[in-house]
Amino acid sequence: MSVCLKRVAIRVFVLLLILIPATSRAQGTAARQGKLLITVLDPSNAVVQEATVTIIGLESSTQAATYPPVKTGDKGVASIEGLAPGRYSVRAEFPGFETGLLRDIRVRAGDNKHVVILPLA
Repeated sequence: MSVCLKRVAIRVFVLLLILIPATSRAQGTAARQGKLLITVLDPSNAVVQEATVTIIGLESSTQAATYPPVKTGDKGVASIEGLAPGRYSVRAEFPGFETGLLRDIRVRAGDNKHVVILPLA
């Protein structure tokens, strides 16, 4: 093997040694994040499509990021990903109903499912 090829091989090996731990750290961070799945129901337990769901962090670790409001889909579910584990407040709104509120929920790594029932106006 020529000296030039040995140098290239060494550089590639060193680069891999640097990149593999960085990739593992990034995957570890993603694995520790939470995903919030909010189902919005009316008082008769029917799903509410196009309801607006807003979340707000309640502690310093969850207040670091802000999340735009999300609309529920055809099954009445809103999904918010990439959440830091911790406590949040969830608000759901839809015209003709009073605001539905979950005052204090805990998000853990992985999927976290909750239901908001909108009171009648």
